[in-house]
Amino acid sequence: MSASEALWQSAQNLLDAQMNLNKLYGAFSQIECVTKDLTIQYSNKSAERDVWVNPVRSAFFQVTKHKGKKSFEAGWITVAIQLACEEPDGAGEWKYGRQAKVLVGYCPDTDWEYRWIFDTADPDGAGKFEDCTPEGKIWVHDDDDGGWFYAVQLDALDSVEAVDECLVTPLRALIKKDGTPEGVLGPIKDKLCIPPQKA
Repeated sequence: MSASEALWQSAQNLLDAQMNLNKLYGAFSQIECVTKDLTIQYSNKSAERDVWVNPVRSAFFQVTKHKGKKSFEAGWITVAIQLACEEPDGAGEWKYGRQAKVLVGYCPDTDWEYRWIFDTADPDGAGKFEDCTPEGKIWVHDDDDGGWFYAVQLDALDSVEAVDECLVTPLRALIKKDGTPEGVLGPIKDKLCIPPQKA
């Protein structure tokens, strides 16, 4: 293969990947819901649109809970596609460090500034996220604010049904506290990027 053919093939691969990633990003709209006890709405603060120059692309959703006739803001959801991450800095390899993944986080703080922000450094190739601790199938924020996130292997999200199974259903259950993270995420454990566990 000549250099120009290799360049063309690389560009074609990027174009194909962008089309597929845009479809997956569009499927994130399934996260939105309005039920008697929970509303999840896409936020216009998600400024990224159809551009895959950056290795991480995020969508944000505002959460509102309902009790009777009262409604109150209940935090932010961040869903991010992480195509690459920083190599571990001597901290050892993580089984999922070199895999593309979807990160799903919930922050119960209503302040926009405290939402989850995923990038190439968090989590990194060792599965580390600053100020977070792995607990079973999730990472939890160290400040005890109730914030958490989990990661799904990008390959597992190959259909609308898979997005529902791995993102929508567990996310809503965890926010409503309809089970423990271990119980809610147990049925999809083979599709998760399990955080590195301490020995």
